[in-house]
Amino acid sequence: MKYLISHNWPFCIRIPVNTLVPNKHQNRELPVRRIFSLGIGESMAIQKPRKVWGQMVYLSGSRKGEELMAVICNANPSAAIADYLQRWQIETMFQALKGCGFNMEETHLRDRDKLSKLLSVLALAFCWSYKTGEYVNEEHPVRIKTHGRKAQTLFRAGLDHLQRIFDHIETWVDEFIKILSLFFRPWLSKAS
Repeated sequence: MKYLISHNWPFCIRIPVNTLVPNKHQNRELPVRRIFSLGIGESMAIQKPRKVWGQMVYLSGSRKGEELMAVICNANPSAAIADYLQRWQIETMFQALKGCGFNMEETHLRDRDKLSKLLSVLALAFCWSYKTGEYVNEEHPVRIKTHGRKAQTLFRAGLDHLQRIFDHIETWVDEFIKILSLFFRPWLSKAS
């Protein structure tokens, strides 16, 4: 963090809720979970910086379900949660590319141009799988487990559906055309 702050690089980092931070009077340290006593669906950004891990940063918190999410940043605390969640989408994509579907690392590519092309194709495939997962979830909602999370990600549901289609394309032609249109719909609607 010290390096990022010294170079004025913006960051949003999730921190454990037991991290000790100064209270608003700066006279004692409390766990982050006590700083943010939020109800479900509430968010809060502290506009004055506080010292966390030896660095002056801003704190933001959000509670979507039972779990509190606390984020530190060096600028714009009001946008920190939204910014962090955008980052999380990228992490999810890389997780899918590396191990949960595409196993990109098994290619052992080292050439930058080839790797760049592969990454581009896989990013498109990820987006198509995700859009397909949204479609599948509308038709047959993904089961919710007892802890409140989906049994599988929308990406995985979409990738599995695409694999079923490609395994038996001769009997799934109509479904393939429908799924293909999901991917191109944004561009087609802009053209009209």
